[in-house]
Amino acid sequence: MKKPGLIWRFAIGVAVLSFLIYRVGFTRVLKTIASVNPLYLLFIPIVYAVSFSIAALNIHLMISVVKKLPYRRVLRYQLLSWSAGLFGPGKIGEFSLVYFLRKEGISLGKGMVIPLLDKVITVAVLAIFAGYGFFIYFGMATAARMLAIIALAIVVLGLVFITGFGRAVIRRLLGRHASHFKGFSKTLRLFLRERRSLLALNMVLTVIKYVVAISAIFLLFLGFGIKVNLPAIMFIDAVATMLALIPVTVSGLGFAESAAVLLYSNMGVDAGAAVGVYLILNAFNYLLAVLLLSLGTGGRELD
Repeated sequence: MKKPGLIWRFAIGVAVLSFLIYRVGFTRVLKTIASVNPLYLLFIPIVYAVSFSIAALNIHLMISVVKKLPYRRVLRYQLLSWSAGLFGPGKIGEFSLVYFLRKEGISLGKGMVIPLLDKVITVAVLAIFAGYGFFIYFGMATAARMLAIIALAIVVLGLVFITGFGRAVIRRLLGRHASHFKGFSKTLRLFLRERRSLLALNMVLTVIKYVVAISAIFLLFLGFGIKVNLPAIMFIDAVATMLALIPVTVSGLGFAESAAVLLYSNMGVDAGAAVGVYLILNAFNYLLAVLLLSLGTGGRELD
């Protein structure tokens, strides 16, 4: 991605986030953040460590179908690709995993299948949580419409990559670059026909990883003296995370937080606390990402 586009998307995200803080009240948000119990902040790195470990295990199991790699090396690649995802639209930077796999001798076509399937499964899990939340808080009709749209998108995407017609269209669009993706279709069919149990395990681990990850939000709310039930957090964060996949701003910055704060407010949760939670998480995310990328690009090994 070109730097001017990255800067503009980041600027738009910051502007939207700033407007959100302005509407809630800068002083109100600042006082709320200052009131957080620091004891709860100590648990956040632990939550992240467990979540990253599960995510890396998921990727490691899928890579093993193509090539055996040490888990610690896969963990390093997963951390770096996650970090890159925070600085691109729609978290597309997470596909930088393909770059690391190519360094391991895994072709572009084969390597692309792994983050693609992992992302599709993640979106499916998020859709289930979001659909549950829409059903509980907004009724059956809204939940059915939302799930139908997501299911249709996944089916269309699947048909594009699975059917001969869809692959032919993709090859035509790629033109002379199509040869670089050799092995994509064969590897995809291998997963869908012979490794379905592995995909099912990926979904189970994704659910576990997601529940672990949102516990950071639960703990931060407790740090502000507010108890929000986990089902509500699962629903709201699923919606916010899916919005973050829309390539308008850098990693959905601004829009995801605004949607989350609106939904929390509708449930009676203090808006200042909701903004405070996401500001703390964003600060932690970007500081961690910068640290990981600086270590990774500086030639130092994380494993």
